[in-house]
Amino acid sequence: MPKINADTIPFEDTCGRAVTINQLVFHGGSVQKGAYPWLAALFWANSSAVSYTVSYKCSATLISQLHVVTAAHCVKRKNRGYDETLDAKDLLVKLGKLNIQEWTYSPGEKIIAPKSITVHPDYISSHSDADIAVLELIERIEFTTTIRPICLWSGPTNLEVVVGKLGTVVGWGMDENGNITTSEPRQVSLPVVSHEDCLSSSAIFATQVTGRTFCAGFRNGSGPCNGDSGSAFALQQNGRWMLRGIVSISVSEHATRHCDLSNYVIFTDASKYVDWLLSFFK
Repeated sequence: MPKINADTIPFEDTCGRAVTINQLVFHGGSVQKGAYPWLAALFWANSSAVSYTVSYKCSATLISQLHVVTAAHCVKRKNRGYDETLDAKDLLVKLGKLNIQEWTYSPGEKIIAPKSITVHPDYISSHSDADIAVLELIERIEFTTTIRPICLWSGPTNLEVVVGKLGTVVGWGMDENGNITTSEPRQVSLPVVSHEDCLSSSAIFATQVTGRTFCAGFRNGSGPCNGDSGSAFALQQNGRWMLRGIVSISVSEHATRHCDLSNYVIFTDASKYVDWLLSFFK
């Protein structure tokens, strides 16, 4: 049997498969390198005549050699009271790297700029519906053991088929100790709940939950928090990880404006946007 070069395995053989098995996130667990090789960190590179600063913004997910997907609100900013999409030149994407506070290069890691940013045309600021955006990278990424794409959802897209199933969210967001971001990602598993359960849990969700979103969580203080926006909600099917959702909106505590994880978290239902995502591959 011929040997396979892990650095050049084609997409269909790598998507959703991690080489490392791993035994945002409030009360989350640590992540081993290579356990979620599609995990990407999105940074805002802000330059001026006198300074150049880079700050962590959101999580993102590698879906092909040229594309990462994130939440639309992650690539927006306020400018004189209006929402505008960030310029591609103002963003950087880190792939294959766990510690986002390190900027030294190590084998199997990549820091790359996007070529373009496309926000879904239906997205409206501060709403969870169509909260999805695609970044096209300036060059094709070579797949390795630590940089691989997640699979796009296939099969039924109706929510009923996944209600009760546990999905995994991984991110660098605020933790239970009050750290605004964590240097290394943390993971947590959350169950999908029905629209009925979500809507009946709080009147807050009435204007946010749509046919293209879903809610998930245990409502026990664990889950994605501030800074975990854009993270994938990944479900395993037939041994592969698939992109079912993207962290969109959580309820905020009135006093701190931090996430209130006694409530469910709203996710963009990525399965409803597969055709749109596939249009970028052409």
